[in-house]
Amino acid sequence: MVLFIACTIVGVCISFKIIYSKKNIDFFEKIIFSIMGVAASAFIGTVSTGIASKVILHSMQEYEYDKINIVAIDSSKELSGTFILGLGNVNLEQQYVFYYLTADGGKKYGEVSKYSAIIYEEERRDGYMAKIGERTVYSDKVLFWLIPKFLLDGKDSTTYAIHVPKGTVKLEFNIDLK
Repeated sequence: MVLFIACTIVGVCISFKIIYSKKNIDFFEKIIFSIMGVAASAFIGTVSTGIASKVILHSMQEYEYDKINIVAIDSSKELSGTFILGLGNVNLEQQYVFYYLTADGGKKYGEVSKYSAIIYEEERRDGYMAKIGERTVYSDKVLFWLIPKFLLDGKDSTTYAIHVPKGTVKLEFNIDLK
């Protein structure tokens, strides 16, 4: 962003220098040339910012920031929708519903979308769910391109890793050929 603004300012200054150095240009031509100068410098700033964002090295950093012990889990399909005068929509949301242990020994209800969860069957007796985040982290070369790091960092995505005992997941295949 800073690179884009810097290119635009430099381009405007160069176009004004060229325009006002010539003596026989009328007002209408000055307006046209200044608009063309701003557009060309904005284009160069956009292209150079795009190249800079591809050149900057980045990596994915994975971290676990929440972990709960689950005591029961099941899959669920929740149907919802809205209808007004015969028109509307229907949403089918697939979720994992579960109960987990609280700090005081109670059991609390929770749910997670199936699309953001990964199930791991392991040799264990209990189950737990970990909330895992991924963040894109950029190198310090960002400052070379005059792009502030705070504009790039902070793109998080969340995944839920559900660890259950072996044999917990039951697969069912049902093909109805009527």
